[in-house]
Amino acid sequence: MRSNPTAGSIPAGELRTVALNNLVEDSRFQVRENVDAGTVEKYRLALRNDAVLPPVKVAMVNGALVLVDGWHRVAAHRRLGRDRIEAEVFIATEEEAVWAAAQANLTHGLPLKPKEVRRAFQAFVRARKYRLGRTRLMPLRDIARHLGGISHESIRRWMREDFPNVAARYSQGGGDKRADPRPRDPSATFAEDTEAALRGAIAASRGVTCPHWRGALVALAEEALKVLREGGPWEIPAMEDEPEAEPTPAF
Repeated sequence: MRSNPTAGSIPAGELRTVALNNLVEDSRFQVRENVDAGTVEKYRLALRNDAVLPPVKVAMVNGALVLVDGWHRVAAHRRLGRDRIEAEVFIATEEEAVWAAAQANLTHGLPLKPKEVRRAFQAFVRARKYRLGRTRLMPLRDIARHLGGISHESIRRWMREDFPNVAARYSQGGGDKRADPRPRDPSATFAEDTEAALRGAIAASRGVTCPHWRGALVALAEEALKVLREGGPWEIPAMEDEPEAEPTPAF
């Protein structure tokens, strides 16, 4: 698998069959604010009529499988009761995964809103795509083209407001690379997600009075505890056993 995607393309990955329950669907890895219900229904109807949709894009970030492109397709699969989906899986940092998601939304689907374009710009900078080699910086006009052709003056203003240290590098003609945005610890991202999910599960479980459901949830909680104690990332190439009907290896 390839990492370090270029500014102009989403990285190529390996085609796999991925269990939907193993996907991390985190809004922090998405620049769109909402999933469009009409698009999900269109895909659901297409799938019900045996249409073949393109694979979704999944980034392996610190050992977790993060959905970066294909939220509407995943939602359509869930509505049909399907539990697996074809995916292109590539290795990436957290910042690269967010930028890959932004690229996908910039190149297809519904047009991005201004607030969403700014989030795409922030993803671009955090992934350090504005750097050309060791010392050169990408011209602001080129950054604007990567973001759909918005004004380079908007890029200049956003850079000053969102990344003043990087803006200073532009004014100095390069400057100190220590001004680059520091990458976030991916463990912290997934720890926050896990904590929020567990706290939400604890609160919701108070309303489960059916013994059958409580037993099933206890079994699931014990499985979660086992995974938490063992730790470690998914492994390549065999991440889970695949049903005989599936032609490709499964995560």
